[in-house]
Amino acid sequence: MWQKTRPDPHAGAHAGGRSLQVGLDQFFCALSGGATLTRKVTKSALSQARKKLQPSALAAIGAQWVRQWLAAVGEHRWNGLRVVAADGTCVRVPRWRETQDAYGLGPNGDGSVVMARVVGLLAVDSSQMLHAEVGSYADGERSLLVRALGALSVGDLLVRDRGYPAWWLFALFGQRGVPFCARLDSCSCGSAKVRQFVRSGAAEQVIEVHLKSPDLAKLRKAAGQAQAPTVLRLRLVRVVLSTGNIEVLVTSLLDTVAYPAAEFAALYHARWRIEEAFKTLKCRLHLEGFTGSCPAPSSRRSTPRSWWPTSPQRFAPKLTRNSKLAKPNITGSIKQLRSSTGQPWPWHGSAAIQNCCTTSSKS
Repeated sequence: MWQKTRPDPHAGAHAGGRSLQVGLDQFFCALSGGATLTRKVTKSALSQARKKLQPSALAAIGAQWVRQWLAAVGEHRWNGLRVVAADGTCVRVPRWRETQDAYGLGPNGDGSVVMARVVGLLAVDSSQMLHAEVGSYADGERSLLVRALGALSVGDLLVRDRGYPAWWLFALFGQRGVPFCARLDSCSCGSAKVRQFVRSGAAEQVIEVHLKSPDLAKLRKAAGQAQAPTVLRLRLVRVVLSTGNIEVLVTSLLDTVAYPAAEFAALYHARWRIEEAFKTLKCRLHLEGFTGSCPAPSSRRSTPRSWWPTSPQRFAPKLTRNSKLAKPNITGSIKQLRSSTGQPWPWHGSAAIQNCCTTSSKS
């Protein structure tokens, strides 16, 4: 949730190359089904109204939309599990003192570029962003992923790239009951057993890893409890690429019958969709085109994530797959939202939004 406090020459007064007022006029025109633009809400009224709107409300609306969408269209599963990809990205935010306090001084260390670090969870089959954990630029992706684990459901399979492997993190997944698959590189976790597996030429192997003191300390800190497992049983799977290069995957799925080794290559490849989702959100849907300059006080530090769950991808998931438009289609998105729920959108035909935004609006 962002509130307008002053113009930002770096973020601009436009969202996605379109002025805020024009966007409001187009939105309410599409919402009412009209053909002519009418001024129902001014950008000043919106700015004042959204100061009163808690980020948790937008997060709840986003979560409800995802649940309704998935219940309506269903999801294909991989051997009975829903594949959820996790990855991180950085998002540029307006560079004011308030955002510097919330997200740090950025990659240059001087506040000239202010960025937030984000870890997202994407349901691969439906291309729905289930959750995004937002932190400062200095936060590590592993710590943000730990904070995001509560958004997963029973039956989710977490798939991650080679930037995340750590024995303590794998142990934490086991404690939380989260099955996972991740890619390792030749020096991942510094394990001789992984290097031996690469040299062996075997297609798969179950290994036992004894956690050392540094991993145990990190695990206890992340889990918030003194007791922690000291031994991990994991399965290594070899994937030979068309180029002849070898990838090594590690998974908690030890059942070789239920989860054949030959199917893991396609499973891991499906993780790439979260990369495309980030590109769509940032380049096509103009995620960084904020219309405000500062984080809302209630969302600073504690829950600065409300802008992500309500991104246009929520309301136009098909746009990310099939559309060739350079910018989101507001009318089409609203029509799709109405048709997907099988009933009129709750705000259609009501004054719910207008009552909120027009109390001080005089056009």
